[in-house]
Amino acid sequence: MSQIIVVDDELPNRLILEELLGDDYEVILFESGNELLDKIADYQPDLILLDVMMPGLSGIEACQQLKEKSEYYTLPVIFVSALSSSEDRLAGYGAGGDDYITKPFDDEELLTKVKITLENKKAMDGLQSGQMDAMTTAMTAMAQSSEMGVLLAFMRDSHGCKTHEALMDALIGASNNFGLSCIAQLRNEERTVTKKTAGEVGRLELEIVCSTLHGRIEDFGRRTLFTYGDVSILIRDMPLEDPGLYGRVKDNMAILAEAVEARMDGLKMVKKMETQQLMLTNVSGQFGFVLAEVEREMRKSRDINMALLFDQRTSMETLFLSLGLEEGQEEMVLGLLAETQEKSEALFDQNLDLDNKLEKITAELGDGGPET
Repeated sequence: MSQIIVVDDELPNRLILEELLGDDYEVILFESGNELLDKIADYQPDLILLDVMMPGLSGIEACQQLKEKSEYYTLPVIFVSALSSSEDRLAGYGAGGDDYITKPFDDEELLTKVKITLENKKAMDGLQSGQMDAMTTAMTAMAQSSEMGVLLAFMRDSHGCKTHEALMDALIGASNNFGLSCIAQLRNEERTVTKKTAGEVGRLELEIVCSTLHGRIEDFGRRTLFTYGDVSILIRDMPLEDPGLYGRVKDNMAILAEAVEARMDGLKMVKKMETQQLMLTNVSGQFGFVLAEVEREMRKSRDINMALLFDQRTSMETLFLSLGLEEGQEEMVLGLLAETQEKSEALFDQNLDLDNKLEKITAELGDGGPET
């Protein structure tokens, strides 16, 4: 049975939470932040429900001091407080809290958040256990690879990502290769993709990664948020105890975020080009239809013109019999008629040549461009 510590300076509040949680969890009650810090070593809690406004040590201060101890920095904390402003919620997150519930709370909301938080802790514990079991293999791999190798591998693999989901999986994989737990979010005009290394994304975490009020890199205690355009990456376990590694993680994650942003821009450009190609193909089809109609009309006009010229020549030959023209005069008139017919045919051939060129352009538009 999971063990939950409830910290509140008011007895009625402690009893309400004990009654609500007691059937499913082992509930430990403390009345102050000082008592929590003094006695927590005697227990093995899976979750702390912590009031904010208390005499002496506040909940924010108690959480900060608790998280300074390495054995407790992954222990989930949910603040339960009457304070409800965005500043209060961010202060709780910066102190190391995982979620924030406002008093008076809804029973079902609290039970749901407790359940989700415990499931996330179980998933993280399993992940950390697997990481410990694989430590020897990981150390061997680290001897053959480097942090730069992880970045280069991601950049190589990201070019093969055709969707935001595939890019997200590659990003989460790179974070795992760095040994980091993260929440990532990719945004575009159509939708938003959010994913966590393990477990479900909490409401407060979602508020943080969705916020546009932060700079490119923002620290929240052990958490650091990287925001590059439509890319947000929240690292949940920054190595504060190792300044050198902490600096390298910041540099590497900034490079990773920029690479993801660049690939998202590439995906956006590919989609734009595909849309333009589709438009060109549609225009090409319509243009081809019009050209076919023009060619038919041109051939029809030529046939009519040739028939008229032939009829005119026949009429002239008949007329010659009644005009009494000399042979040389008849040949001159017939020559003029023949010359007119040749010029008419030549004009038609020129128009036909232009039509063929337009057909070639239409075909190239449909294929995506001219041959090279």
